[in-house]
Amino acid sequence: MVSNNIQYVSAIYQGGGIQISGRMDTGVVGQSVGFTVLDPFEVNHNYDVTDLPAVRARFMEYSESQRCRHEATDIIGGNINFSRIDKTNFIVSGIFEFSTVSGTCDTVQITEGRFDIKYIP
Repeated sequence: MVSNNIQYVSAIYQGGGIQISGRMDTGVVGQSVGFTVLDPFEVNHNYDVTDLPAVRARFMEYSESQRCRHEATDIIGGNINFSRIDKTNFIVSGIFEFSTVSGTCDTVQITEGRFDIKYIP
C-alpha cells in the first residue's frame, strides 16, 4: 500500500495480543493491511511475520474487477518491530514490512510501513 492517506486505522489489545490494521479506498481501488502479535511482545524485537501463530500479517486489495486476499499463510517473509509500547497512555508505535504471494494475484511487497496509534485496551 503506497499511501499517506489511510482512511481508517485501528489497534486493539485484548485476549493476549495486539491487532493493528489500516484501510484506504481511492474510489477505484481499496487496500487494507493488518497484523496481529501475541503476548508477550516487547520494544526493539524483530517479530518474523512467518512465525505462525504468534505473529500474523495480511493484505487485501480490491476493485470492481478483482479481489486479492493475502492471508497469513501466503506471507513469504518480513517483520514487525515495536519502537514504543506505552501501557499507561495506550499508544503503540513501530515499523513493518513483508512480502506475500497468492495464487491468482501479483506478489505484493509492503515496505517502510509505520504505525503510531492509540490502542483500545
